[in-house]
Amino acid sequence: MKRLCIPYRVCEPREASDTHPVLVLTTRHERDLIKHPHVLCVEDLEGDSILPQASLYSSLYGEISEIVVGIDPGSRIGIVICSQKGEIESQVMRSVDEVILRVSQWVSISTAKRKIVRIGNGDKDMAYTIAGGLAVRVGDRVNIEIVDERGTSPASRPNCRGFRDLQSARIIAFREGKPLL
Repeated sequence: MKRLCIPYRVCEPREASDTHPVLVLTTRHERDLIKHPHVLCVEDLEGDSILPQASLYSSLYGEISEIVVGIDPGSRIGIVICSQKGEIESQVMRSVDEVILRVSQWVSISTAKRKIVRIGNGDKDMAYTIAGGLAVRVGDRVNIEIVDERGTSPASRPNCRGFRDLQSARIIAFREGKPLL
């Protein structure tokens, strides 16, 4: 929950219904003790795939109309995925293939009507490699844009590079770009 930036409260199963939560996250063993219409079991959220995150996000926020992905290419690739409800995921990756896989998974699983991927042009070769890879995998389901990323990397102290990559990806996500043709 912390990694997904979702506020939460820890309580006993008998307290869960009294606190008026939006969603209750529990174990399968304690599932029957909770009288609430929206309950997810932690066992269903395990694994590396995005299905658990998407399931949790959908349970909390319901239908989303748009997802926007910002990508800051470089030796460390910052990636941020947002919806109108807020940030869904942010992470720093080192592999172009990893980025293409993660973004294409989100685009494929998302029920959002509009899906936009914005890629910074700071490393043009990498930007077009990512864009091309995404176009092959999910091109008909997403709008891919190349964004001028000048001014997106704030000056930062040493050892804060991952933070800087994520900040740049956030800014890129909300800048208009040129559609990939």
